[in-house]
Amino acid sequence: MTKRRVGLVHCITGPGKGKTSAAVGMLVRALGHGCKVCYCSFHKDPRRWGYGEFKTLQRLGVPCHVLVPDHEHFHAAKQRGEIARESDDAFRRVIREIFPQSYDLVVLDEALVSVRDGYASIGRLEGLIRAKPRRTELVLTGRLNGPIAARLECLADYVSCIEKRKHPYDRGVHGRAGIEF
Repeated sequence: MTKRRVGLVHCITGPGKGKTSAAVGMLVRALGHGCKVCYCSFHKDPRRWGYGEFKTLQRLGVPCHVLVPDHEHFHAAKQRGEIARESDDAFRRVIREIFPQSYDLVVLDEALVSVRDGYASIGRLEGLIRAKPRRTELVLTGRLNGPIAARLECLADYVSCIEKRKHPYDRGVHGRAGIEF
């Protein structure tokens, strides 16, 4: 990718399993081609939940940042306003601290959840996309709702919606280490 002139924007969304897996797969592929890559998580705290992708990426020497560790759904003690401030700050940090490091590929895992759940505005996300360095490939993941998805589709170059047709969670089978996280 270092020979590529223009980085594109990928949006991986939908109710199905595999959004993070797809993004991490892209990151590993780029790393295999000698690209400079970075992984940032929103609403996922690997220190609390032990996400396997985070551990593996760290072992591979990939810079990994937990920009927004919590979400109300998983951490009821955290105040909504505090999560909103963290989310807003996270988008600013990507522009101010991550983008200037000349990465070939940046993954913002679950960043779309910040917008969907009202922790950050769609305008903040649009500003981040516009601030993306020309050569950086940007991958955004997370479930969206219709109006936000429609606005984002105008800005993204790739939009992939992972559909759920069947999932064991619907039968009461909870996330399993090494498979879902």
